[in-house]
Amino acid sequence: MNFQKSNLKFKAHGTSLLPFIRHGAIVQAEQAEYANLNTKDLILYFTHNGNIAAVFFGKKLDPKYIIGKIVSLKPSFSKYLPNLNLVFLLLYRTGCKFLSLLQKFKPYRFFARNTFSGDFIYKIADAEECEIANVLHCIGQSFLPLDKPAAENPNHYCFIAKRKNKIVGRLSLVYQDKGLFTGWGIYSAYVKPLYRGLGTGEKLEKEAFKILLDKNVKEVYLTVNKNNSRAINLYKKMNFYFTSTPESEEIFRKENNNRHQRVLMKRDL
Repeated sequence: MNFQKSNLKFKAHGTSLLPFIRHGAIVQAEQAEYANLNTKDLILYFTHNGNIAAVFFGKKLDPKYIIGKIVSLKPSFSKYLPNLNLVFLLLYRTGCKFLSLLQKFKPYRFFARNTFSGDFIYKIADAEECEIANVLHCIGQSFLPLDKPAAENPNHYCFIAKRKNKIVGRLSLVYQDKGLFTGWGIYSAYVKPLYRGLGTGEKLEKEAFKILLDKNVKEVYLTVNKNNSRAINLYKKMNFYFTSTPESEEIFRKENNNRHQRVLMKRDL
């Protein structure tokens, strides 16, 4: 990872980083050489499924998945009232659900779009921005001011939406030659709750389509939870439709997860 000193700072939400990091704590990490880390160092680490974990360093950790060494951890008030962690998490989730409900109504979307109008920038992320966007996707926070030029990878693009120089959404466009399908796919689409319902996700996808059209690509795929009706409706609006491949049918059959069962969608370009 290419984080520089003081380059990663976020406010922890929920209980996913317990027992090391409590809800509300301000976490700051910096780049550290793998050879200089020891078992007393607390690090941020990408797990195999792309989530963020806070763990003490061990030699079995793959260096390429280490985000950085935690150098500052300012505890929240909840440190002294640990039982309130669940209360904060409940309030946070309730707030997100209420906001999601508001975003369904045209008056709110009209108000929000006029409030945020003209503030957004959509671009291809450089390497550092891409890593920060991955953290944003997992943690939901990014306090980073970033002004670096974009850099392209012919088989992997990371698109970001920025408002007032802060990343508020991201989307990956990746070519794969094995797995669910062969071709280009959209992955890890995420928009911070406050900015949903404003067309942010749709504009990120349009930026991805521009790259594909320049490459004369004829189709693009994505997967989505079959119970995520809001996302499915957005993708249908973008002219995606349900499809399958022999590979996807086999993989989904093996997953056999009724709660988080995925479906494959496709869009012709």
